[in-house]
Amino acid sequence: REEGLEETVGFAQKAKGRFRGQVGAAPCFTLGPDALQGLAEALKAANTGLHIPLAEDPLDERLSNERHGASQVPRLLDAGLLSPRSQLAHVGHLAWADLAQVIATGAWIVHTPRANQGLEVGYAPALKFGARATLGADGVSADLFAEAQAAYLRSREAGQPIDVLRYLANGHRLVSQHFGAPVGPMREGALADLLVLDYLPATPLTAENLAWHVVFGLGSRHVEAVMVDGVWRMWARRPLSVNPSVVAEQAREAAAAVWARMAEAK
Repeated sequence: REEGLEETVGFAQKAKGRFRGQVGAAPCFTLGPDALQGLAEALKAANTGLHIPLAEDPLDERLSNERHGASQVPRLLDAGLLSPRSQLAHVGHLAWADLAQVIATGAWIVHTPRANQGLEVGYAPALKFGARATLGADGVSADLFAEAQAAYLRSREAGQPIDVLRYLANGHRLVSQHFGAPVGPMREGALADLLVLDYLPATPLTAENLAWHVVFGLGSRHVEAVMVDGVWRMWARRPLSVNPSVVAEQAREAAAAVWARMAEAK
């Protein structure tokens, strides 16, 4: 644990340019008082926010009370770990009073509907997540088009439809906060992060119906080019700075090595 915190703080202090660091933690029920204190000290040293899964599973609250004598949100608040710089993932199973306290801190709430489905932990009430709610992919493929579509359809199924465009725009606002520069708006001074989409709409594409094109039409398959901070990173659907075949091969080798170490540890 101490080595992990030291490494995290070191990275966050050095990260600059296209990189930033946050202090991450495991679910709250796994964290004792010493761990919470260590996280608070790491946040101060790194001058950043906390990234933590919260109430992902219905069991999280019970385990926190059984192991530590208190529920998750009061423990995080008492430790001073929640702020507008925090990112809380999942947030699927909180009492309304606890959720209201989380929202009042200004923390970002990251909705991960596909991961929640895959883990069979139920639907998170995304409509109640307040003004600083956005989308994340967790351990599923990093496809925010697919995530937005799943988020909207699941919210409809729950009778609590969300504003998909606001959730996506909040992702830009979250990144802008971390990097201290505007990301998303097309204006002078904003970072030049752009997607070029090869999309032939079957109906007129307007500001009024953009959300429905996002939900029912657009997908990652339409990405033609990607610019990051003014530099083209993909053009004509081909990455320019990496070889996907080499990266995939290296990933397979790394995965096999990790699996071997896990087998030895049993």
